[in-house]
Amino acid sequence: MCKPNCCNSNIAVVKKYWLAIKHIEDPSEEIQLIAIKTNWRAIKHIEDPSEEIQLIAIKANWRAIKYIENPSEKAWFAAVKEGWQTVESIENLGEKTLLSAVQKYWWAIENIEDPTESVQLAAVQEDWEAIEYIKNPSYKVYKLAEQKKKESIW
Repeated sequence: MCKPNCCNSNIAVVKKYWLAIKHIEDPSEEIQLIAIKTNWRAIKHIEDPSEEIQLIAIKANWRAIKYIENPSEKAWFAAVKEGWQTVESIENLGEKTLLSAVQKYWWAIENIEDPTESVQLAAVQEDWEAIEYIKNPSYKVYKLAEQKKKESIW
């Protein structure tokens, strides 16, 4: 293992070979950034990345969220905006992020365990067929789906 932040040699090595980051103990933010910009998969080897590093990795590829141990709410939000499939592995996600997911990809509702009425309504607002994927829709959600279905027929 290389020593933490040891001189410019680590920077040079990571610039040439991003995977070297996994052999650097406690890499600096600069080294993390170089590795992430070279290959987003470097996030797998960064322990407790800052929110900025998380967001850069997710911007490069939304799948990076899978390799971040405790992603921030902002990181989840960015990942959901890029790929609705991230909802499959989300637990305890904020309302804002779930709303964003179903507004962009209404079918993501199928992967949300026990969505709030607001999230249900947002999904049905996008497409009335979303009602089919909601386990226990509220009366208000049923009414909206009925209305949207009528509108789609005319």
